[in-house]
Amino acid sequence: MSAADAVIQAVRAAPGIFQAAALKITPDDFHEETREWCLRNICGCYGRCWSCPPAVGSVEQWRQKCISYEHAALFSARFTGMYDEAGAAEARRGFLKVCRAVRTAAAALTSRSLVLSAGGCVRCGKCAYPQPCRFPGDLFVSLEAAGLVVGSLAARAGMSRTSDAFYGAVLYDSKP
Repeated sequence: MSAADAVIQAVRAAPGIFQAAALKITPDDFHEETREWCLRNICGCYGRCWSCPPAVGSVEQWRQKCISYEHAALFSARFTGMYDEAGAAEARRGFLKVCRAVRTAAAALTSRSLVLSAGGCVRCGKCAYPQPCRFPGDLFVSLEAAGLVVGSLAARAGMSRTSDAFYGAVLYDSKP
């Protein structure tokens, strides 16, 4: 089994995973329009946390960073009770645990990896931004902040898009 296949298998086996599929991230996947969504501040995280703009850098910086990886996998986890603010926050904390498990699995099997998550970080409840991040090892930048459109990626990966799921991605290189 190749290293890329081993990572996909490990992601699928991570606790809480609903779907996972290999995906090639290309320069054309990055869209400045995602920053317009961030500027509207629908999620309330713009300018308030280290995992969202403007703290994360430009879409072009993320394009260059992400395409430097050999492989990628999109993954999702489903949650119930996301119908109010408290339920949504609890689900986002649950997805943070899923992202940690994916990061651990990828790190064990690859020479280099990066996990992107859904929405802004909820690790601390209230982010220290603009003061230094209290838990930089737990920080996951969102797919959208990086300039990626989740619906387009999910469709290309053959994954169903549901309103009760959060989506993330792991980008990685094979071990030498």
